[in-house]
Amino acid sequence: MHSPIALSASTPTQWRLWRKRLVIFLVTLVVAGLAAWLAMAFVRSKAIYAHMKTGGRGWRGHVHTSDPWLGLKPEPNGTGAETFAIGPDVPSRIDSDGFRVPVDWVQPAERRRPLVLALGCSFTYGASVLAEETFAWRVAKELGGSCLNAGICSGGAAHMLLRARELVPRYRPDWVLVQDSPWLSHRSRQRYADIHVGLLPTPHFVRTVQGVELAPPAFSTIVFDLPIAEYRDTPRRTGDLVSFFARVGLPMLAHDDWFQTRLALEDEMGWRPPFATNAEIVEFVYPEIARICRENGARMLVVNLESKKPGQSYELSPVITALGVPAVACDKRLVDELPDPSRETYVRTYTLVRGDPPRSIDGHPNSLAHSLIADEILRTMAAAR
Repeated sequence: MHSPIALSASTPTQWRLWRKRLVIFLVTLVVAGLAAWLAMAFVRSKAIYAHMKTGGRGWRGHVHTSDPWLGLKPEPNGTGAETFAIGPDVPSRIDSDGFRVPVDWVQPAERRRPLVLALGCSFTYGASVLAEETFAWRVAKELGGSCLNAGICSGGAAHMLLRARELVPRYRPDWVLVQDSPWLSHRSRQRYADIHVGLLPTPHFVRTVQGVELAPPAFSTIVFDLPIAEYRDTPRRTGDLVSFFARVGLPMLAHDDWFQTRLALEDEMGWRPPFATNAEIVEFVYPEIARICRENGARMLVVNLESKKPGQSYELSPVITALGVPAVACDKRLVDELPDPSRETYVRTYTLVRGDPPRSIDGHPNSLAHSLIADEILRTMAAAR
């Protein structure tokens, strides 16, 4: 039997031994976890690298930049191009005020009236078409005025509201074309935008005890700060992949994974309010944009772009109908123009079709679709005067 003195003498030694083992175990665990994350980060970077090298959908140049409230916005004086798996790039240019304009456009000292401000997502911005082919530009040109195309790729209803708050009082446009599409409210009740590389936090609507509120992006993206586009045309080899991992994949994934994990934990703990519903977002956004337009002498016109299946009926949201503003059933016009109102004919006629055999490589409206949308908007404007 041990004496009390022997026990007291051996206890500190045993504790130091267990503490040392615990430290070694924790350090080993951290190192193993870090090594596993680095291995997975390299695999994920390799997949992004392969996507770029095969001509995947994306961007060249500097067309977008980060913003603390919008998440992303067109970069003033930015130039670049959209890339596709088949065929040539489609150039984009942003003027000094942040609006999309044709590549060869010369900015005048003063814009001509009527001013036509367009708010929406990539359908309004004109993804896959030239700036001069967009419905916003065509409408302004036909009216003899100037176009302020404020569409934001991957944008949602929150972006439209923020842009309306900023731009309508500043420019006091004659017409404000406001896109109405089901995905706009859906995008404004999720934390990240749909982009091709990295995480892009966006503004979104949440429900609090005070009601629906507009929340800013949860953190700032670093996607636009990384030299991603530099690797689209470099030779595909091991050294280039390692360079891409070091300069793009590693910093981007470390940044995104850290914030994504932190937000997931905050959600699990119930520290963040729930997202608002689609209906609540529509009720919040469109009436406020209508109010902003009224207070600044602008006429609001709703441009419904839904890509419905042929044969589906067109109905405006009761919230938008109650505003008493003119609205355009663009998809109905597109379907009515088809000789064969099938989904296959719709896609073949109104989306970006390339390749041999021809196939749709991008679902955004093509130049023909934009021209018909513009014509329907002009008809509605004439009837509303």
